[in-house]
Amino acid sequence: MVSNWHSWKEDFIIFMKVTGYINKPNDIRANILKNRIGKIGIDAIQTMTFNRPQDKDNMDILIAKLEEFFNPPKNEIVERYHFFTRDKKHNETIEQYINILKEKAKTCNFKDTVDNVIRDKIISITQDKILLKKFFETKNLDLQKLIAIYNDYNINTEKMKQITKETIESRSTPKPLLNDTKRKCWRCNSQHPLRKCPAWGSKCTKCGDVNHFTQCCQGPKPKVNDNKVIIMIINNKIL
Repeated sequence: MVSNWHSWKEDFIIFMKVTGYINKPNDIRANILKNRIGKIGIDAIQTMTFNRPQDKDNMDILIAKLEEFFNPPKNEIVERYHFFTRDKKHNETIEQYINILKEKAKTCNFKDTVDNVIRDKIISITQDKILLKKFFETKNLDLQKLIAIYNDYNINTEKMKQITKETIESRSTPKPLLNDTKRKCWRCNSQHPLRKCPAWGSKCTKCGDVNHFTQCCQGPKPKVNDNKVIIMIINNKIL
């Protein structure tokens, strides 16, 4: 309602100046206003009280009365209550939050202390002790310095969170097991999954041990009895 009234008033004043009606007598200007303001405006005028009967035909007085009707004065205590109880939402940037506070401050009568009040408001709702310490240690902390400190701190905090997350993930990720199928088994001289050796249970004819093929035997060669060899040679010659 307030924004509509301000927009209409601005358009009406421009119309009066462009047409030259702004220089007409008060009663004519007042009648033009009544003619253009519409039913809502007429209903508002009919509820108004005037100090003198002729004030109803004074455009300037009508505009002032309509201003009070459509944009009544704010209750400063209530407006300040809304200002100080408006906390920052999680999805708001610090810049967005400050703009909201500045808009609310317009009806709080802070005058030229708006930036300082907003600065103090942000500090009062800050729960991070490290960030608070940075605010307190900054000389001549104004709103712009506060914004810079706030953003830098949050950027660095997010970076540290990401680094910590990546470190934890790298430590918790199990190391890949060696691919057993790529290792050649000495028992069978082939590649196979773990505990799937085809030589398992076989008996080696070379060393007499089990669980490997004879051609893969890595045991010591059997000792040859020299006396038996000599006897075999002699027997072969006799025959």
